[in-house]
Amino acid sequence: MELSVIVPIYNEAGNVEKLITSIQRALEPIPYELIMVDDKSTDSSLTIMQKYKSQNMIIIPLSRNYGQSVAIKAGIDAATGKYIALLDGDLQNDPADLYKAYKIICNQQTDIVQGYRQKRIDNKSKTLPSKIANALIRVVFNTPLRDVGCALKIMNQRVIKDLIFFDGFHRYLPLIAHINGCSITEIKVNHNPRTAGVSKYGMERIWPVFKQLLFLKFKPSKLRQPIKYDID
Repeated sequence: MELSVIVPIYNEAGNVEKLITSIQRALEPIPYELIMVDDKSTDSSLTIMQKYKSQNMIIIPLSRNYGQSVAIKAGIDAATGKYIALLDGDLQNDPADLYKAYKIICNQQTDIVQGYRQKRIDNKSKTLPSKIANALIRVVFNTPLRDVGCALKIMNQRVIKDLIFFDGFHRYLPLIAHINGCSITEIKVNHNPRTAGVSKYGMERIWPVFKQLLFLKFKPSKLRQPIKYDID
């Protein structure tokens, strides 16, 4: 398998159908598998996924709501692709950018292609914590990365073996890879307004993010924790 696309889903019934069809259209020329991880949605997200299930789609229904990090880790555990792509389920990132990122990681021999939302369309409760975190990351970790939290990314499978897994690791994945000496290429990607569903993030993230960044700088091994989950 050339590419594994992992999409964590939690209460995105209004987006799932368009998300699946958009990914299928964008990646039609590539041998890929689509891994949809349902984080115990309480709406009809899982039912819609099952309606559109195809030969190259894997659906992982988690037994309870574990959170995005665990959902992504469940997808990583199931992935068989040479490259692994991550994408949120809210359609704010454009699935069409996956193909552009895939071509770059193949041709430039970089370890990770990370999206950069140059024109981000979100309210201040989401953009302000992100701006603070990205500015702090650039200074403290001496990296030019501008948008560590952008969900759209593709990485070589070998990057996974050196990742530190903990609750929240998905927010810092390119930073952790940078710390591990991986090469990262940042590309401009589209960003769309949320048209369905509800955002799960806000200002409450600032303090937990600050603490985790301190650990990543000075004691990254202290963050490591087993990520366990059960599947229905």
